[in-house]
Amino acid sequence: MEFTLDTNILIYYAKGDAACIEFMNANLEKDALILPTIVTVEFLAFPVLTLQERELFLTLLLKFRTVALDTQIAFLAADIRKNKVKLGDSVIAATALFTHTALATRNLRDFKKIKELTLYSL
Repeated sequence: MEFTLDTNILIYYAKGDAACIEFMNANLEKDALILPTIVTVEFLAFPVLTLQERELFLTLLLKFRTVALDTQIAFLAADIRKNKVKLGDSVIAATALFTHTALATRNLRDFKKIKELTLYSL
């Protein structure tokens, strides 16, 4: 199974959450993790990250399959936004739909209204 990552998974990983560390390590080895570029923006802008956590992420970044926001994903995200989903969440969800992957998240509440989306809760 492949996964698109929500920003909160990276935040918990950086903070040393055991479940997120196990999930990330297992799936990085399988090349099964997709990182929407908007997750990079959200994660690096997270106010309580230490310099060490940012540097760890920059090292990890090379191990992900990064998916940039293109026109197809933008159209999907726009359709999702019509259901009052935040911009960042709509782009992340659209990336998961576009890549036919499950969305790994700890934020089920904001994504559960997107019926076509497969959610994977950590």
